[in-house]
Amino acid sequence: MKTGRYSLKDLLTHNEIEQIIIPEIQRDYVWGEDNVEQLLNSIYKSFKEKSSEKLELFIKSKPISEESVNEYLQKEYEKI
Repeated sequence: MKTGRYSLKDLLTHNEIEQIIIPEIQRDYVWGEDNVEQLLNSIYKSFKEKSSEKLELFIKSKPISEESVNEYLQKEYEKI
């Protein structure tokens, strides 16, 4: 990927990213390794907790089956 601003989704879904560099902000306080590690652990923990929740989708008040969602996602993945 080219240098620029990317969403968290972009960073997690593009396997061609080899390095993420977050510049030091020009201020007195800059995060150390422990701070960054705590942030990443927090993001990972929240992701694992949310991934166990069930998502229910509806169209015009009618539930969409998990199978139809999986089929749609599979077709989209194959396009990529």
